[in-house]
Amino acid sequence: MRKVLIVTGGSGGHVVPSITLFEHLKNNFLAKIVTDSRGKKFIDKYKYEYELIDVPNLFSKKYLLPINIFKYIYNITKSINFIKTNRIDIIISTGGYMTIPFCIAAFILKKKIFLFEPNSVLGRSNKFVLKFSQKIICYDKDLKNFPNKYNSKMVVIKPILKKQIFSIKKNSLNLNDKISKLLIIGGSQGASFFDTKITKLIIEISKKYNLEINQQISSGNVAHHLKNEYEKEKINYKFFEFTENADEIYDGVNLAITRGGAGILS
Repeated sequence: MRKVLIVTGGSGGHVVPSITLFEHLKNNFLAKIVTDSRGKKFIDKYKYEYELIDVPNLFSKKYLLPINIFKYIYNITKSINFIKTNRIDIIISTGGYMTIPFCIAAFILKKKIFLFEPNSVLGRSNKFVLKFSQKIICYDKDLKNFPNKYNSKMVVIKPILKKQIFSIKKNSLNLNDKISKLLIIGGSQGASFFDTKITKLIIEISKKYNLEINQQISSGNVAHHLKNEYEKEKINYKFFEFTENADEIYDGVNLAITRGGAGILS
């Protein structure tokens, strides 16, 4: 079997699609996942094994730039050693600055590099690596910020969904006029707009309809504030944080309000 390394990190928009890719590839390839400290919170450590590597953001703090450049070079060296030791044949990058050292290492070692861009805007990391990649797999043929000279590398596909989604029973909508189940998702990074403006709107609507709310919250402070607001208005609610198994909270939902990324929308 050929060995595939999926490199991902940062937000759930990068990491969750990489887990989906892993699930589809693991039966035909020896697949591994590498992520950073930010990305690991989106991976269930009891279900998936992954390697952890931390790569600094070069431009986060300008006064640390010389040190971060040194760390970056060190990470490229570590990546070269990892690819050689594990005899990796193919690198798949889902974007994020932590993927660049592995992609550079793969280029030095003359390994095949495939990029995966599920969003409608080409990320900076994938744009940088594009010049020495084999192909870029995406969902949008009109990908923004995409250099036309690399059009031949673009492969447009339908969204890749988690395997278990195909075995889930079709949602039976609750059409009872007395209760409307509302789902609110702000993506892996959360959204302050959803914590404030949407809440005010829900309170107004609840005066006309009996609502049941499933709402993603971005922090404990937000949860405490919303709890007080909803209980004062006698609104039924349930809070949750970002989860890779988002399909578990869809059951019986009448309406979803979301700013989720490509993965969650798919």
